Amino acid sequence: MAAGKLVKWVIAWAMLLSFFSCYYLGCYPLKDACYDCCKKASKQWVGAMGGRRAYKAREGCTEECVEFAEKNGKDGYWVEDKQACGFSDPEYYLSE
Repeated sequence: MAAGKLVKWVIAWAMLLSFFSCYYLGCYPLKDACYDCCKKASKQWVGAMGGRRAYKAREGCTEECVEFAEKNGKDGYWVEDKQACGFSDPEYYLSE
């Protein structure tokens, strides 16, 4: 009986914490937003390039996205909203 109450308490606590995640509190880090954007954009290239090469291209994309957003005074929410990682040519990020 006590184990059932504990499970219910843990589930309720997890649901409560989900409302207080960093995203909803306004602290969505720029690097996380850029990483998520580049990850979504690079999925289309995994089949053609292979997983390892797509992953390496994603790293360069993330760095460039962060630099661009910081230079223009943008935050993680802006990057997510605009999908502003600009991942059009993955070979560009692999050439460096």
